Amino acid sequence: MMMINAGKPVDIVSVKSRRYSERGDVLIDGGILFFTDTQRARQRAEGTGIPFCRMGVSGGEKAR
Repeated sequence: MMMINAGKPVDIVSVKSRRYSERGDVLIDGGILFFTDTQRARQRAEGTGIPFCRMGVSGGEKAR
C-alpha cells in the first residue's frame, strides 16, 4: 500500500514496485489521486497480474 504524494511519485513507485511484486499481489494507493491518474495507473497494470487499486484515504498521506 502506497501513502505518497499524488501524481508523478505514484507513477514512479507503482512502476518500480512491480519489479518486486508477484502475480496475484495488489498495488493499493491510499492517497487521493485525480481520476485520470488512477485510469493511467490501471491501464499500465493491465495484463501484469498485479492490479492497481485506489483506496483514497481522506487527507491522504497527511491525514491524522
